[in-house]
Amino acid sequence: MTDAKRDAAIRRNAPLVLFEVDGRRYQTPVLPINKADEWFALVDVVMETEKAAVAAAGAGDIVAARAARRAYARALFDCVFAYNPEALPRDAIEEHVGVDEVVSAFHRLVSATDPFEQVMEGAAEQQRIGWAAMEHLDKDTLGRLVGQHLATPASTE
Repeated sequence: MTDAKRDAAIRRNAPLVLFEVDGRRYQTPVLPINKADEWFALVDVVMETEKAAVAAAGAGDIVAARAARRAYARALFDCVFAYNPEALPRDAIEEHVGVDEVVSAFHRLVSATDPFEQVMEGAAEQQRIGWAAMEHLDKDTLGRLVGQHLATPASTE
């Protein structure tokens, strides 16, 4: 699904198809905010285990890094399958999907559920558009624009 199609589906609260196993599609509607708040506690656990995995890998301890990666994978699975257990029966899906599919499902769920994430994606897209436009400027024009920006007094309002 393209980003535009995903965004349109989110706006009309169409179910998100997260997995397909043996021809069966497992999908869930986006949770209402009161239920999503509870789920975001698990998202925080995923983020913390991700930081721990990165730190362990950076420390050079292979055994600790491997253990941290396993903890991260378990946290991802727990988080995704807790989103809507009735629509995403873990026992029917888990043994048929890989970590990459769960990571993809996690990111789609966070993107669809977290309004801040949607705002940040929009800001990142605007920044990408801005940088892409700047790549086409010659050095002199770019230098002049930066100089003008730096010479402009900041607003005190």
